[in-house]
Amino acid sequence: MSKERTKNNKYKRITSEDYCTFEEYLAEFLIIRWTDEFKMDKPPSEFWNIPSKYQEMFDRNMKAARSLKKKFDEVIILQAIRSTHFKKIYHIGLKCYGPRGWKYNQLAIEAIKRYNKEQKQKQKIAQQQEKNKTNIVQEEVKEIRVRRTKSFVNNKSMINKLRDL
Repeated sequence: MSKERTKNNKYKRITSEDYCTFEEYLAEFLIIRWTDEFKMDKPPSEFWNIPSKYQEMFDRNMKAARSLKKKFDEVIILQAIRSTHFKKIYHIGLKCYGPRGWKYNQLAIEAIKRYNKEQKQKQKIAQQQEKNKTNIVQEEVKEIRVRRTKSFVNNKSMINKLRDL
């Protein structure tokens, strides 16, 4: 948590005026979205420091976001969470009674993969359209530079015909 924006702390917190890391921002965003959707009590300011049900979910989401960051870009993850793919998904880390204490929400992982695949396809289509536009422009330029095959000497005008008489 820092008051100034740095290389690691580049996201502004939603509940306070500090800057935080990507994982903390994502976890906080998901907790607030979850409480808003189910009309629960608003989490208090700096709820990640207060032992409560919000702190546990915050920690799980933060750990899941940290490991997701290794697989996908930060931008892709944020855009996927704000897209319609995440319409009914509120957590990316779920409680698990294993050694780690959490596991991935498989629906969230699939939604991020689908969104990533969609974005790559859109990018590929845009590149193909740009390539086609440049090819069309080059073809038009080639059509303009057509040489004249007929010479002016062979054209017999009225004056030239009269001179020959």
